Amino acid sequence: MVLDALCEELELDREQFAQFASLFIEVALADLATIKEAFGRGDLGGVAEAAHSIKGAAASLKLEGIFSLAKTLETHARAGEAEAIPDILGWLGREIHRLKAFLEEQGLAETRVSAG
Repeated sequence: MVLDALCEELELDREQFAQFASLFIEVALADLATIKEAFGRGDLGGVAEAAHSIKGAAASLKLEGIFSLAKTLETHARAGEAEAIPDILGWLGREIHRLKAFLEEQGLAETRVSAG
């Protein structure tokens, strides 16, 4: 199972991974809200900063898909390429919600994680 391999690579048991992943989801959803607000103000620096936060946390948990999307979002924001941001932001949000759904399916969801 992919989850077991990931846990082994991170040297965590399933419950420890679930705790870290749940915290990641909570913070990443807040960062997504920050990105949306910053983008609405035309603050691409704020978009890049929040995307960088998601990217670093995703790297720590070896969440490659989320890491890649956050990196792409950060790169476009730093380059001033605002037209690419809405699509990437949508994809990133869906991936974070997929992780949340996966944890729930595995019976590993933490109750403190918001519905987002």
